[in-house]
Amino acid sequence: MSAPSDAGAAVPQAQKGTWTSFVKSLASFTGDLSSLTAPPFILSPVSLTEFPAYWSERPELFSAIADGKTELDRAQAVLKWFISTLKSQYTSRNETMGSEKKPLNPVLGELFYGYWPDKNGRGKQTIIVEQVSHHPPITAYYLANEAKGLALQGHNAQKTTFSSGAIIVRQVGHATLTLKLPSGSTEKYLITLPKLRIDGIWYGSPYIELTDTSYIASSTGYVSTIKYEGKGYFSGKAHSFKATLAGPDSSIIDTYEGQWDTQSHAKSNKNVAFTDVSGPKEEVSVGSLEEMSEWETRKLWKVVAKGIREGDFAAASEDKTRIENEQRQRRKDEATAGTPWQLKHFVHVDSDEDYEKLGKLFKAAPATEDVKEKYANYVPEEETIRNDYSQRHVDGGEWPQNWVLGAKLEQRFEEYPKQRRLLELKRAAVANAAHPPMHLSSSDLSTLVESQCKFDVILLDPPVSETTDSSKDFTWNDVQAMPIPALAAEPSFVFMWVGSGAGDGLERGREVLARWGFRRCEDVVWVKTNKNDIRGPGGDVPTTSLFTRTKQHCLMGIKGTVRRSTDSWFVHCNIDTDVIIWDGDPTDPTRKPPEMHSLIENFCLGTRRLEIFGKQTSLRRGWVTVLSANVATPPKEQEGADNEELAPVRWDKATWETSVHRENGKYVVPSSQEIEILRPKSPQRGPPNNMNNISMSNPKPPFSGGPSPHPQTPMPNMLGKPLHIGFQRPPSMPGRPDGGMGQMGPGPMAMGMPVNMNMGMGMGGGPGMNMFGGMPNMMGVGPQNGMMPNPGMMSNNMFGMGGGMPVGMPGHGMMFNQNFASGGFDGGMGGNMPFDQMGGGGPGWDGSQRGAFQGGNSDGMMQQQMFMNNMMGNVQLPPRFNGNMGNMGNMGNMGNMNGGF
Repeated sequence: MSAPSDAGAAVPQAQKGTWTSFVKSLASFTGDLSSLTAPPFILSPVSLTEFPAYWSERPELFSAIADGKTELDRAQAVLKWFISTLKSQYTSRNETMGSEKKPLNPVLGELFYGYWPDKNGRGKQTIIVEQVSHHPPITAYYLANEAKGLALQGHNAQKTTFSSGAIIVRQVGHATLTLKLPSGSTEKYLITLPKLRIDGIWYGSPYIELTDTSYIASSTGYVSTIKYEGKGYFSGKAHSFKATLAGPDSSIIDTYEGQWDTQSHAKSNKNVAFTDVSGPKEEVSVGSLEEMSEWETRKLWKVVAKGIREGDFAAASEDKTRIENEQRQRRKDEATAGTPWQLKHFVHVDSDEDYEKLGKLFKAAPATEDVKEKYANYVPEEETIRNDYSQRHVDGGEWPQNWVLGAKLEQRFEEYPKQRRLLELKRAAVANAAHPPMHLSSSDLSTLVESQCKFDVILLDPPVSETTDSSKDFTWNDVQAMPIPALAAEPSFVFMWVGSGAGDGLERGREVLARWGFRRCEDVVWVKTNKNDIRGPGGDVPTTSLFTRTKQHCLMGIKGTVRRSTDSWFVHCNIDTDVIIWDGDPTDPTRKPPEMHSLIENFCLGTRRLEIFGKQTSLRRGWVTVLSANVATPPKEQEGADNEELAPVRWDKATWETSVHRENGKYVVPSSQEIEILRPKSPQRGPPNNMNNISMSNPKPPFSGGPSPHPQTPMPNMLGKPLHIGFQRPPSMPGRPDGGMGQMGPGPMAMGMPVNMNMGMGMGGGPGMNMFGGMPNMMGVGPQNGMMPNPGMMSNNMFGMGGGMPVGMPGHGMMFNQNFASGGFDGGMGGNMPFDQMGGGGPGWDGSQRGAFQGGNSDGMMQQQMFMNNMMGNVQLPPRFNGNMGNMGNMGNMGNMNGGF
């Protein structure tokens, strides 16, 4: 992503270089941004430990919760107080410092104490904050008003990523508000946190917008749902929200809308503001610096804060580095002495009973709260990763295998006969090039590394977490330590099964791929359902999710650069499907779909294929399989089977190297002309071919004077795309008479023909008709695929007539193929096809200002067969197809082709 032209406009001039480096590091950084060092000018002088004080900067609203007469009154008061805290929490830095600033990262054990004195009988409010974890950073807080019986306790952390030019902050944690009533009963309110989007990064002037949904659930049964929206491109207002308050019976009692940084109103009473934060807030009171301990945030960061406020960023950076280095050394000393840091005010609990109980009111998932922050598409209602296949069933009750098109292998591309034919040809080619199945034991994996073997495709199913492999102690760290980088060729692909999504397999799998040097490019999902039930086989962890137990994810990664448009020797197409429907193997719950092998073979033409953690059932021709630790090697009598091609053999380097198929020096499956015609095509990236070899004063075609290439030799066309054109001519066909042409028209070059053949430059004529848009009435091509349908063969039919070059280049004609012999186009424009690459003949390609194709050989084309690879796919014209049948005669009055096609 490139920065806009006015990027960095708000950055101090002295900090431009630092800011540019920071933005670049954001764009390329993977993982949580909390560990990324920000330039000093974008730092806030306030540590994150002070942020919980924003909960009480309007203490009268917090105190008013206890004054509610009924359960409904108190539920409304909690919602009003919460909405009123958002401005202080998320936009106050914009008002005081010009833009949002990154708070200082607290050190472990950092403390903050503050209070708001009693005024007008509201009671004194105190707050205690402690940084309870540094990796990951977690802040715990306790806010209390003892006189009113109110206490708010919670913790907060952030998962920060960079996406589409913005920083996305997913807030991990929650708060629980406890109210002790005069009657002795207790009410509790669970409060979840919104997600943040920080824009304005390019300009050095960040600002926050809240997104997503947060909840307030009361032990009395009332639930507030707050949905956050920002300003859109054409409508909406910044910092908007819409909240609903539902009663214990789930009926909506009232709706509240507005801006959380200004005012909002209840639907039931629009004349009076529900929230109004335009008035002043009350800052927290703290003790003097002299009375503070070294761990209290304002004393700890005083030099840094002073440098930031005064613009002395060098001093701020120096002291910040000192503090961070001291903390690193302290952690090392603690680890050496075996004395971990002891928290002062808080203790860690494995589960929160209040969260578990109240979260059920809005279907929260206590055990997987962190998962919600790891995965953007996580939804508590499903306790899994949302995907189209499960959601379709959730919404409509329809099984995935009943609506996913071509989900089963035998149904694949049933509506596309050409694609089915392509698969048949590729399966046959793969089979013909395959060596016998080869296997190694798991302990011999290092042998492949020592032998310096490289593989084009690696498929693995590591026995971690959700599988039932006997290697219970196999972890993702063990997977990361595997020698995959040493085994992977350049380029190559890896396919790795990572589990159902109930654990951390998706996230850890992506991390492992990145550590190995692969970029994740696809996620193949195996849905383990059948026509009758959704249970499926397998030993996945228990869950209430609809499809967690019945799906598995396989991440696909790519190493190096592979483009379908230019690397067709290695890849022919995208993978056939990203969803596999298979019931599974009841006798082996850990077995993966056999179709995965054929899916890979159809996709990648590389013949060096490796499977790790394989089974006897996965032994396959053309593959080397490293068996799982608990899988026995095939018996010798099986290796001695009559059919040597099907019998598995033990791997050894010499046998493998002599049996793995090579094609033109590359380890690839051989292709064929029919496969090349049928396979999907991608436009080639990059600029058009250089045309500087054509002189303005003496125009001549590229390759002029050289031999014509083979009819099926790939050649670049005018847009730099591979082009195959071949003509088969009856040797006895007579040529057509010559036809003179007028001067080249001044129209611009036509690069995108309606016939989808990228005719670069058309012929020019004298003054007359203005041919604009592709001459649909002048095409003598017939209704063919990718061509303009027009069966008429008029006496003035011309294939691809058009305007001249922008500079009026004479004599250029049709630059459709760039290969001519010395005689130019056979038969010239005298009624013959003006793009025969087979060349020959006499004085063709006349360079005069008449712009005519004169003369030419008399063995021109009138009936021919043409194969063409154009932008839209493959075109095969019938064997008796007539080219330009009409006698062109004198074309001087054809017209000034202004604008070309």
